[in-house]
Parts: sequence; structure tokens; C-alpha cells
Amino acid sequence: ESMPEATRTGAVAIFVLGFIMVLRFSDKVTDKGLLRLDAFLDASAGMEYSFEVLIIALIAGTFMAATGCIGYVGVQSGRRTTMCLYFSLTTLLALVLLSLGSFAIVMQHQVGPRMLQEAEWICHPKQFMLLAMKLDCPFKGKERIPLSWVEAECDDFCLNETERVRALGACDLLDVLCRAFAYEEVGGGMCLVDGGNGTEVES
Repeated sequence: ESMPEATRTGAVAIFVLGFIMVLRFSDKVTDKGLLRLDAFLDASAGMEYSFEVLIIALIAGTFMAATGCIGYVGVQSGRRTTMCLYFSLTTLLALVLLSLGSFAIVMQHQVGPRMLQEAEWICHPKQFMLLAMKLDCPFKGKERIPLSWVEAECDDFCLNETERVRALGACDLLDVLCRAFAYEEVGGGMCLVDGGNGTEVES
């Protein structure tokens, strides 16, 4: 009696986890900001399949929920073939989740720091202002930045970066990476006064 009950409980748990995964990832695949970040990740870190892995995670969640249903039906009906199918699917599911977990570890320890470093560079107050002005992006304090300063400070490297950011989403990418930053005139330059989302930036 304990074995079928444990199997039934496991099947319900698998279904619930799968359902949560579907809810968690279903809105992400159409998120515009995430698409911009995926393009940025592909270009900056050479991670060509990051968004595809998100799709796989969504499919795995659906597959997991279906597997849980099969397991529950198998326990309730007592059919051996259904139970064999359930245990085979759970084995396959474990391999898929293990692969996704391995990819997540690579992202966290190898790609993540590199992407963060580049994002911090783009969102540095001076660099952000130059890119936002060259791309004509709206942001707080924009009207107080003289165009003459932008033209003087934006060298060839700055122009190349502007085109790169433009190709990766332009203002949308800047908004996703840097959020709402505000700048005010302090002395002879511009100072970051609002980092957005509680971000603290050294002046």
C-alpha cells in the first residue's frame, strides 16, 4: 500500500512542479525586454542558445505536468504499462532537467560576470548619457545635456558602440539594462542622482 501511495504523491508533486514551470516561463518567451537581453547576451558573451534554452524549459515544464498526470492515472488504474511509461518518462525528465541545470551553472559562473561587466560599462553615467543622446533616447535630465559636449566626447569608439547598441535594440536595450537613471548638473559636469530601483553608483 505504501508504494502506490508514494508513487501517487510523487506524481502529484511532479505535476505541480511542471505546472509552476509553465506559469513561470510562459510569459518570459514573449517578454520584449528578455528578447533584448538575449540578443545582448548572444553578442557580448557568445551564448547563442540562451533563449532556446528558455523554450526548452517551458516544454520541459509541460512535459513534467503531463508526466505527473500519467503517473497519477497509472496508480489509480493499476495498469502496469501506464506505470512503466511513467517511470520511463521520469528518467528522461531527470536527464533534461540535469542538462538545464548544467547550463544554468555555466551561465551563472562564466557568462554572468562577463555580461554584468559589459552592462555596468554601458550603464556608467557618462557612457549611458553619450549612448542615450546619440540614439535620441528619452531619459531624465536629457534637456540639460549640451549637444556640443556629446559631439566632443563621443569619439570613434563611442560611435562604434552606438551602432552596436542600436543593432541590439537601441533605446529598448538601454532601458532594460540601465532602467530610469537621472542626472543633474554639478559643477562642470553631470552627476547621477537617481540610479533607479535603488541602485547605488559611485560618482
